Amino acid sequence: MSYYVFLIIAPLIALLFNVYAYKRLICKIGFLSKFRLVFFVIFALLAIFSVVFLLSLRVFEVSLWVYLVGAASFGMSFFLASATLIYDIIIAASSRVILKEHSKSRRKFIRMMFDFSFLIISFGLLLRGLFSALKTPALREVSVNLKGLSAPLRLAVISDVHIGEFLGDEFMRDIVRRINTQNVDAVLIVGDLLDIPASIEHGLLASLSELRSKYGTFYVTGNHEFYHGAIEIIALLKSYGVRVLENESVRVGGINLAGVHDIAGARDGMAPDAKAALASIDETLPTIILAHQPRFVRVLDEMGLADSVDLLICGHTHAGQIFPFSLLVLLQQPYLHGLYRHSDKTQVYVSSGAGFWGPPVRVLAPSEIVVLNLKGE
Repeated sequence: MSYYVFLIIAPLIALLFNVYAYKRLICKIGFLSKFRLVFFVIFALLAIFSVVFLLSLRVFEVSLWVYLVGAASFGMSFFLASATLIYDIIIAASSRVILKEHSKSRRKFIRMMFDFSFLIISFGLLLRGLFSALKTPALREVSVNLKGLSAPLRLAVISDVHIGEFLGDEFMRDIVRRINTQNVDAVLIVGDLLDIPASIEHGLLASLSELRSKYGTFYVTGNHEFYHGAIEIIALLKSYGVRVLENESVRVGGINLAGVHDIAGARDGMAPDAKAALASIDETLPTIILAHQPRFVRVLDEMGLADSVDLLICGHTHAGQIFPFSLLVLLQQPYLHGLYRHSDKTQVYVSSGAGFWGPPVRVLAPSEIVVLNLKGE
C-alpha cells in the first residue's frame, strides 16, 4: 500500500469502526442510549487515538505513551466493531425466525435480556483478551510423527514475541524460565522476536543466553526484523549465543534443521532461498525447515521442494490475535494455527505466537509456547 493511499485509508478505517459501533450498538440498545453523550465522547477518543496509532506506523513518530494508548484504542475499536456486526447479524436473524412469534411486550423483554447478555459476554471477552495478551504464554505440547526419525526429539518453539514497546525483559525471562523446565533438545525461534532496533534493545533479550537445551537455540528472521534493521538484530542475537539460520541447514539430533529468511527480506537483499537452505541436507534424515510465514509452503510447492521437507514450522499469524481478524488472515496465509497435513510427506505447524503486535489484546487466539514431541513412524 502506497504512502498516500495509507494516509487516506487508515483514518477512514478507524473512524468507520467507531462510528459503526456507536450508531449500531450504543444508539440501538435502549438502556445504553440514555448515556449517549458519555459514549459519544468515549468513541470519539477511541477514534482519535486509533487514527494516531495507524498514522504512527507510516507517517510520523509519537511518544511511547501515545503509541501504547493508540494501539489499545485501535484494538478495542476493531473488537467493538466486530462485536457490533455479530450483534446485527443475530438480531436480524432472530427478528425473522424467533421474535416474530411472540407478543410485543415479550419481544421487548427478550431483546432487553439478549442485549444485556451480549454486552456482558463481549466486554468479558475484551477484558480476557487484554489479560491473555499480557500474561506469560501457556505451554502446549503437540505430538508429531516423522518418517525416518531414529530417536524421539523435544523441540520448544516460540514465535512473534515482539519484545519492544509493550513487552520487555521480564516477559522474555518468563518465557525462558518456562522453556527451561521442559528439558528440550533444542529451542526454535521462528521470527518477529524483536520489534525495535538493536541499538535501543539495551539487554531486553539478554535472557536468551540462559536458555538450556541439548543442541542449542536456533532462529530465523520474521518480517518485523526487517522493519528495524535485520543485520544488526542478527548480530545481536549471535552475541547472545543464538544460532541464526540464514538460508542454510545444520544436522542436529538425527534431523536436518534448515532455516530461511522471511519473505519480507527480499527488499533488503536477504530473500528466502529454499534451494540454498536445502542444498546440503542428508536425504536419509527427516528435514525440518523454519520459515516465519505459513505461505512459504507455497514457495516450496512452486519450486518442487515440498517433498524434501517433512515439517515446516512457522508463526506470523498470531492465530488472528483478535477474532474475527483470523478470517482475514486466511485470505493471505494458507494455515492459521496448529498442525496441518499439507501433503503425503509434508506437515506444517503454525504457532499462535508468544506475544502480540499493535493492540495488547488477544481474543479467542491464546498465546503459546509449543513443545513439539517428535516421534518416528
